[in-house]
Amino acid sequence: MIETFASKQSETSKKPKVAFLFYGLCRSLPYTIENIQKKIFDNLNLHNIEYTKFIHTYHFSKPYNNPRANEININIDNNMYKLLDIPAENTIIDNHEKICEELNFKDYHSFPDPWGCPNFSTLNNHVLALYSLDKSTEKMIEYEKKHNCTFDIVISLRPDCLFLNDFNINWLNVPDDRNICIPNFAWSGGVNDRFSIANRTVGIIHCQRFKK
Repeated sequence: MIETFASKQSETSKKPKVAFLFYGLCRSLPYTIENIQKKIFDNLNLHNIEYTKFIHTYHFSKPYNNPRANEININIDNNMYKLLDIPAENTIIDNHEKICEELNFKDYHSFPDPWGCPNFSTLNNHVLALYSLDKSTEKMIEYEKKHNCTFDIVISLRPDCLFLNDFNINWLNVPDDRNICIPNFAWSGGVNDRFSIANRTVGIIHCQRFKK
């Protein structure tokens, strides 16, 4: 992913302070955690890049259903997020059923479901994902204020993705106020819900688009 950017950049002596924003459901982590560690964090550790991880996810008190993924009455292990080894102060866990009620999904149903799913199920899940990313970003901002620090780079990623390429640290040199790195597939209008690398200014805009 994003291999075309790497050739344009070279390592600099200044090492950026990086924030990783995890968001969404963690039900796939037993299958992805080893890949995430190997493809993302091992390379950053190798180059002594400082990073801090944040997460917002959901706690389920009822079985989970996602018709588009053929998931029917799945019992979610609410402790899977712990595989990411993120400190409690950098973690937000919301009750899934409560947030679904508070979001009032009907406000988002003025047009047909773009995925064509019955009962707007996929659209509702997308809204939940954007809400989750927004909350993870808020946790990062809260951390900055508490610790009197500022992150240079903001990386958003989902815990259910498998990465095909090793993270190239040259990508950290690409983002500025006009450029953001996203995968070169499955993107729309300059956004992608799987992965992004941005500077702090653009990263906050991109990761808090739920507010818009």
